[in-house]
Amino acid sequence: MPYLDPRWSEPIWGVVGDVLRYLGWVCVGGLIAVGACWCGGVVAMQAYREWQRTGPPRRHGHTQGAVEREAARGIREIEVFLGAGTTHRSES
Repeated sequence: MPYLDPRWSEPIWGVVGDVLRYLGWVCVGGLIAVGACWCGGVVAMQAYREWQRTGPPRRHGHTQGAVEREAARGIREIEVFLGAGTTHRSES
């Protein structure tokens, strides 16, 4: 009979423990959500339905403007660089 390491199951139990911890946190989060709706009553349900209808709040547009400005500046720099490279004549 070949030698069997008595610790062969340690990695399996580590994974099982991780899965059980994850499921535990999901259950705890679900209980918190149910408790909030139960204690919040009609107001919480109306707020939830409003959030479902409108979706999460949008981020401010200034971030997109900053990205667009940075992209335009980068394109201008590339055009200047490429324009400077085309002024040289190639010798034939």
